Amino acid sequence: MASSPSSSLTVANRDGSPEDEAVLSVTRAYAQDALLQFQSGKFDQCLTALHECLKRKADDPKILHNVGLAEFYRDGCSDPKRLLEVLNDVKLWFSILIFEVGISMMQELLLINMINYLYSNFFIIGIGSEAK
Repeated sequence: MASSPSSSLTVANRDGSPEDEAVLSVTRAYAQDALLQFQSGKFDQCLTALHECLKRKADDPKILHNVGLAEFYRDGCSDPKRLLEVLNDVKLWFSILIFEVGISMMQELLLINMINYLYSNFFIIGIGSEAK
């Protein structure tokens, strides 16, 4: 995860500008393409679409989660230890976001529940679904 956690705080930094909405729209389109490619077993194309998402939403934990899963499947599910490392990195990233955003205890509990949900599901889209 190359950039600082604050670079991915799109929820806190979004201003609803037309440029912001355009970026989200394009990102959603790439995310939908990634999902379709993943479901079709075209993991390289899925990863290409996910990397396009990361260009627009750097270090987004949901996208990083999906990249880890797509890489795992692309590689024939041959390295579960690597997958666990990626998922633990995503979990750590969520923890950093919780700390930096300074959210309330209730929001933290909801986010922890979301993290647990991430671990029980395979592929997450959710791009641009944050509350404004």
